[in-house]
Amino acid sequence: LLTLEQDRLDMPAGFAVAPMGTVWAKGSLDSLRESSHSALHAEVQVAETHLGSLLDWFEIEDVGGVLYLQGTVSGTVASPHIEAEATVFEPCYRQYQLDALNADLTSDLRELHVTQLLANRGSAAIAASGSLTGLEKIREPRSYTDIQIAGSFDGAGIRLAEMGDMLGRKFDSLDGLAELQGVFGGTLDDPIATGQVKIAHAMTTTLDITEGFIPFELAGRIIEVEDALFHVQGSELYAQASIDLRYEPTMTASLSAADIYLEGIYQLQEMGLDIGGLVQMPVAKVSGPFDNLSGQALLLS
Repeated sequence: LLTLEQDRLDMPAGFAVAPMGTVWAKGSLDSLRESSHSALHAEVQVAETHLGSLLDWFEIEDVGGVLYLQGTVSGTVASPHIEAEATVFEPCYRQYQLDALNADLTSDLRELHVTQLLANRGSAAIAASGSLTGLEKIREPRSYTDIQIAGSFDGAGIRLAEMGDMLGRKFDSLDGLAELQGVFGGTLDDPIATGQVKIAHAMTTTLDITEGFIPFELAGRIIEVEDALFHVQGSELYAQASIDLRYEPTMTASLSAADIYLEGIYQLQEMGLDIGGLVQMPVAKVSGPFDNLSGQALLLS
Protein backbone atom coordinates (compact mmCIF):
# COMPACT_ATOMS: atom_id res chain seq x y z
CA LEU A 1 0.00 0.00 0.00
CA LEU A 2 1.52 3.31 -1.15
CA THR A 3 0.33 6.92 -0.91
CA LEU A 4 1.79 9.89 -2.78
CA GLU A 5 1.21 13.48 -1.63
CA GLN A 6 3.01 16.05 -3.77
CA ASP A 7 6.45 14.38 -3.96
CA ARG A 8 6.34 12.64 -0.56
CA LEU A 9 5.93 8.87 -0.69
CA ASP A 10 4.41 6.96 2.25
CA MET A 11 4.08 3.22 2.71
CA PRO A 12 1.72 2.64 5.68
CA ALA A 13 2.16 -1.13 5.37
CA GLY A 14 3.84 -3.59 3.08
CA PHE A 15 5.01 -7.16 3.09
CA ALA A 16 6.67 -9.69 0.83
CA VAL A 17 6.66 -13.46 1.06
CA ALA A 18 9.31 -15.61 -0.59
CA PRO A 19 10.51 -19.20 -0.12
CA MET A 20 13.47 -17.94 1.91
CA GLY A 21 11.38 -15.82 4.35
CA THR A 22 8.92 -12.99 4.99
CA VAL A 23 9.47 -9.23 5.23
CA TRP A 24 7.16 -6.56 6.69
CA ALA A 25 7.89 -2.84 6.31
CA LYS A 26 6.42 0.62 6.68
CA GLY A 27 8.02 4.01 6.09
CA SER A 28 8.29 7.18 4.07
CA LEU A 29 10.50 9.03 1.60
CA ASP A 30 10.31 12.80 1.89
CA SER A 31 11.00 13.65 -1.76
CA LEU A 32 10.82 11.55 -4.90
CA ARG A 33 12.38 14.29 -7.02
CA GLU A 34 15.64 14.07 -5.06
CA SER A 35 15.23 10.51 -3.89
CA SER A 36 18.91 9.69 -3.41
CA HIS A 37 19.34 12.56 -0.94
CA SER A 38 15.82 12.52 0.48
CA ALA A 39 15.22 11.73 4.13
CA LEU A 40 14.26 8.09 4.63
CA HIS A 41 12.28 6.63 7.54
CA ALA A 42 11.38 2.95 7.72
CA GLU A 43 10.59 0.13 10.14
CA VAL A 44 11.38 -3.40 9.02
CA GLN A 45 10.74 -6.91 10.34
CA VAL A 46 12.12 -10.13 8.90
CA ALA A 47 10.88 -13.59 9.89
CA GLU A 48 11.78 -17.19 9.14
CA THR A 49 14.53 -16.24 6.72
CA HIS A 50 16.77 -19.19 5.89
CA LEU A 51 20.36 -17.97 5.95
CA GLY A 52 21.58 -20.65 3.60
CA SER A 53 19.21 -19.50 0.82
CA LEU A 54 19.87 -15.81 1.50
CA LEU A 55 23.66 -16.11 1.51
CA ASP A 56 23.66 -18.26 -1.62
CA TRP A 57 22.99 -15.00 -3.49
CA PHE A 58 26.41 -13.80 -2.36
CA GLU A 59 28.09 -17.19 -2.93
CA ILE A 60 28.65 -17.61 0.80
CA GLU A 61 28.58 -21.33 1.59
CA ASP A 62 28.35 -23.68 4.58
CA VAL A 63 26.24 -21.27 6.70
CA GLY A 64 22.79 -22.17 8.05
CA GLY A 65 20.14 -21.04 10.52
CA VAL A 66 16.82 -19.20 10.63
CA LEU A 67 16.93 -15.40 10.95
CA TYR A 68 14.46 -13.09 12.72
CA LEU A 69 15.17 -9.35 12.65
CA GLN A 70 13.48 -6.07 13.51
CA GLY A 71 14.93 -2.62 13.05
CA THR A 72 14.78 0.87 11.62
CA VAL A 73 16.29 2.62 8.62
CA SER A 74 17.02 6.35 8.67
CA GLY A 75 19.31 8.79 6.90
CA THR A 76 18.98 9.03 3.13
CA VAL A 77 18.68 6.54 0.28
CA ALA A 78 22.29 7.30 -0.71
CA SER A 79 23.55 7.12 2.88
CA PRO A 80 21.23 4.97 5.02
CA HIS A 81 21.70 4.23 8.71
CA ILE A 82 20.38 0.89 9.96
CA GLU A 83 19.77 -0.19 13.55
CA ALA A 84 18.41 -3.65 14.27
CA GLU A 85 18.17 -6.54 16.69
CA ALA A 86 18.73 -9.93 15.10
CA THR A 87 18.24 -13.49 16.35
CA VAL A 88 19.35 -16.62 14.52
CA PHE A 89 18.05 -19.98 15.68
CA GLU A 90 20.21 -23.08 15.15
CA PRO A 91 23.02 -21.14 13.43
CA CYS A 92 25.73 -23.34 11.99
CA TYR A 93 28.95 -23.13 10.03
CA ARG A 94 30.06 -26.44 8.58
CA GLN A 95 30.00 -28.92 11.50
CA TYR A 96 29.84 -26.22 14.20
CA GLN A 97 26.34 -25.50 15.50
CA LEU A 98 24.74 -23.36 18.23
CA ASP A 99 21.26 -23.20 19.69
CA ALA A 100 20.83 -19.46 19.13
CA LEU A 101 22.67 -16.26 18.31
CA ASN A 102 21.40 -12.80 19.30
CA ALA A 103 22.97 -9.39 18.59
CA ASP A 104 22.35 -5.67 18.20
CA LEU A 105 23.47 -4.31 14.82
CA THR A 106 24.21 -0.89 13.32
CA SER A 107 25.34 -0.37 9.73
CA ASP A 108 25.79 2.19 6.96
CA LEU A 109 26.20 -0.57 4.32
CA ARG A 110 29.97 -0.04 4.42
CA GLU A 111 30.60 -1.05 8.02
CA LEU A 112 28.65 -3.31 10.37
CA HIS A 113 29.01 -2.90 14.13
CA VAL A 114 27.88 -5.76 16.36
CA THR A 115 27.26 -5.27 20.09
CA GLN A 116 25.82 -7.46 22.82
CA LEU A 117 26.28 -10.58 20.71
CA LEU A 118 25.42 -13.71 22.69
CA ALA A 119 25.98 -17.23 21.37
CA ASN A 120 24.27 -20.11 23.22
CA ARG A 121 24.60 -23.87 23.24
CA GLY A 122 22.82 -25.50 26.19
CA SER A 123 23.84 -23.53 29.28
CA ALA A 124 27.11 -22.44 27.61
CA ALA A 125 27.18 -18.80 26.51
CA ILE A 126 29.84 -16.69 24.83
CA ALA A 127 29.53 -12.90 24.54
CA ALA A 128 31.26 -10.85 21.85
CA SER A 129 31.34 -7.48 20.14
CA GLY A 130 33.04 -6.36 16.97
CA SER A 131 32.86 -4.86 13.53
CA LEU A 132 33.05 -5.78 9.85
CA THR A 133 34.42 -3.28 7.34
CA GLY A 134 34.41 -3.32 3.55
CA LEU A 135 30.80 -4.52 3.19
CA GLU A 136 30.60 -2.91 -0.25
CA LYS A 137 32.76 -5.81 -1.46
CA ILE A 138 29.93 -8.27 -0.80
CA ARG A 139 28.31 -7.15 -4.07
CA GLU A 140 31.18 -8.76 -6.00
CA PRO A 141 31.27 -12.58 -6.39
CA ARG A 142 33.12 -14.28 -3.54
CA SER A 143 34.77 -11.02 -2.49
CA TYR A 144 33.20 -11.33 0.97
CA THR A 145 36.33 -13.24 1.97
CA ASP A 146 38.23 -9.91 2.08
CA ILE A 147 35.82 -8.25 4.55
CA GLN A 148 37.83 -7.24 7.61
CA ILE A 149 36.74 -8.16 11.12
CA ALA A 150 37.82 -6.97 14.57
CA GLY A 151 36.46 -7.43 18.08
CA SER A 152 36.62 -9.26 21.39
CA PHE A 153 34.92 -12.23 23.06
CA ASP A 154 34.54 -13.72 26.52
CA GLY A 155 32.60 -16.41 28.32
CA ALA A 156 32.35 -17.78 31.84
CA GLY A 157 30.69 -20.68 33.61
CA ILE A 158 30.89 -22.79 30.46
CA ARG A 159 30.50 -26.53 30.98
CA LEU A 160 33.24 -28.34 29.09
CA ALA A 161 30.84 -30.98 27.78
CA GLU A 162 28.68 -28.26 26.22
CA MET A 163 31.75 -26.53 24.77
CA GLY A 164 32.54 -29.83 23.06
CA ASP A 165 28.99 -29.91 21.67
CA MET A 166 29.38 -26.31 20.49
CA LEU A 167 32.50 -27.35 18.55
CA GLY A 168 30.75 -30.40 17.14
CA ARG A 169 32.78 -32.83 19.26
CA LYS A 170 31.84 -35.55 21.73
CA PHE A 171 34.20 -36.37 24.58
CA ASP A 172 33.39 -39.35 26.80
CA SER A 173 32.61 -38.52 30.44
CA LEU A 174 33.95 -34.97 30.17
CA ASP A 175 32.93 -32.61 32.96
CA GLY A 176 34.17 -29.33 34.41
CA LEU A 177 33.95 -25.59 33.90
CA ALA A 178 35.75 -23.16 31.61
CA GLU A 179 36.05 -19.45 30.96
CA LEU A 180 37.66 -17.80 27.97
CA GLN A 181 38.51 -14.37 26.68
CA GLY A 182 40.37 -12.89 23.75
CA VAL A 183 40.42 -10.61 20.73
CA PHE A 184 40.09 -11.34 17.02
CA GLY A 185 40.84 -9.70 13.69
CA GLY A 186 41.86 -10.50 10.14
CA THR A 187 39.27 -11.26 7.46
CA LEU A 188 36.27 -13.54 7.19
CA ASP A 189 38.30 -15.98 5.12
CA ASP A 190 41.45 -15.79 7.24
CA PRO A 191 40.62 -14.81 10.83
CA ILE A 192 43.24 -14.35 13.51
CA ALA A 193 42.74 -14.42 17.28
CA THR A 194 44.63 -14.51 20.53
CA GLY A 195 43.31 -15.32 23.98
CA GLN A 196 43.26 -17.72 26.87
CA VAL A 197 41.11 -20.48 28.30
CA LYS A 198 40.93 -21.31 31.99
CA ILE A 199 39.44 -24.59 33.15
CA ALA A 200 38.57 -25.84 36.63
CA HIS A 201 37.52 -29.18 38.09
CA ALA A 202 37.74 -30.91 34.73
CA MET A 203 37.31 -34.67 34.80
CA THR A 204 37.47 -37.34 32.13
CA THR A 205 37.62 -41.12 32.35
CA THR A 206 41.40 -40.85 32.63
CA LEU A 207 42.24 -37.47 34.22
CA ASP A 208 41.23 -35.22 37.09
CA ILE A 209 42.38 -31.67 36.24
CA THR A 210 42.07 -29.32 39.20
CA GLU A 211 42.76 -26.26 37.05
CA GLY A 212 44.34 -25.35 33.75
CA PHE A 213 45.54 -22.29 31.89
CA ILE A 214 45.72 -22.42 28.08
CA PRO A 215 46.98 -19.40 26.09
CA PHE A 216 46.31 -19.70 22.36
CA GLU A 217 46.76 -17.99 19.01
CA LEU A 218 44.80 -18.60 15.81
CA ALA A 219 46.28 -17.85 12.38
CA GLY A 220 45.88 -19.55 9.03
CA ARG A 221 43.12 -21.73 10.58
CA ILE A 222 45.72 -23.29 12.89
CA ILE A 223 45.54 -22.87 16.68
CA GLU A 224 48.91 -22.75 18.42
CA VAL A 225 49.15 -23.33 22.19
CA GLU A 226 52.34 -22.45 24.03
CA ASP A 227 53.14 -22.93 27.72
CA ALA A 228 49.80 -24.38 28.76
CA LEU A 229 49.78 -25.45 32.42
CA PHE A 230 47.53 -28.05 34.07
CA HIS A 231 47.33 -29.21 37.67
CA VAL A 232 46.57 -32.90 37.27
CA GLN A 233 46.19 -35.29 40.20
CA GLY A 234 48.81 -33.49 42.28
CA SER A 235 51.22 -32.87 39.41
CA GLU A 236 51.97 -29.99 37.09
CA LEU A 237 51.59 -30.86 33.41
CA TYR A 238 53.07 -28.54 30.76
CA ALA A 239 51.93 -28.67 27.16
CA GLN A 240 52.46 -27.20 23.72
CA ALA A 241 50.05 -28.06 20.93
CA SER A 242 49.05 -27.29 17.37
CA ILE A 243 45.45 -27.85 16.20
CA ASP A 244 44.82 -27.79 12.46
CA LEU A 245 41.26 -26.64 11.62
CA ARG A 246 41.69 -26.50 7.84
CA TYR A 247 40.18 -29.93 7.35
CA GLU A 248 39.05 -32.48 9.93
CA PRO A 249 40.49 -31.03 13.16
CA THR A 250 43.71 -32.78 14.17
CA MET A 251 46.17 -32.13 16.97
CA THR A 252 49.86 -32.60 17.62
CA ALA A 253 51.05 -31.98 21.17
CA SER A 254 54.12 -32.24 23.36
CA LEU A 255 53.74 -32.69 27.11
CA SER A 256 55.97 -32.97 30.16
CA ALA A 257 55.38 -33.45 33.89
CA ALA A 258 57.25 -34.09 37.11
CA ASP A 259 56.22 -35.98 40.24
CA ILE A 260 53.32 -37.97 38.80
CA TYR A 261 51.60 -39.90 41.57
CA LEU A 262 50.83 -43.36 40.24
CA GLU A 263 48.09 -43.80 42.82
CA GLY A 264 46.07 -41.18 40.97
CA ILE A 265 46.06 -42.88 37.55
CA TYR A 266 42.62 -44.42 37.14
CA GLN A 267 43.62 -46.88 34.41
CA LEU A 268 46.07 -48.62 36.73
CA GLN A 269 43.37 -49.05 39.36
CA GLU A 270 40.92 -50.38 36.79
CA MET A 271 43.53 -52.89 35.64
CA GLY A 272 43.87 -54.11 39.23
CA LEU A 273 47.46 -52.93 39.51
CA ASP A 274 48.33 -51.85 43.06
CA ILE A 275 51.17 -49.50 42.09
CA GLY A 276 52.30 -46.41 43.97
CA GLY A 277 55.12 -43.90 44.01
CA LEU A 278 56.35 -41.10 41.82
CA VAL A 279 57.51 -41.05 38.21
CA GLN A 280 58.81 -38.30 35.92
CA MET A 281 57.56 -37.72 32.36
CA PRO A 282 60.23 -35.62 30.62
CA VAL A 283 58.45 -35.86 27.26
CA ALA A 284 55.28 -37.24 25.68
CA LYS A 285 54.02 -36.89 22.12
CA VAL A 286 50.34 -37.04 21.12
CA SER A 287 48.82 -36.69 17.65
CA GLY A 288 45.78 -37.48 15.55
CA PRO A 289 42.12 -36.46 15.26
CA PHE A 290 40.40 -35.64 18.55
CA ASP A 291 38.34 -38.83 18.58
CA ASN A 292 41.34 -41.07 17.88
CA LEU A 293 44.42 -39.61 19.56
CA SER A 294 47.53 -41.75 19.97
CA GLY A 295 50.94 -41.13 21.46
CA GLN A 296 54.01 -42.22 23.33
CA ALA A 297 55.59 -41.11 26.58
CA LEU A 298 58.93 -41.53 28.34
CA LEU A 299 58.52 -42.30 32.06
CA LEU A 300 61.35 -42.31 34.58
CA SER A 301 61.07 -43.63 38.14
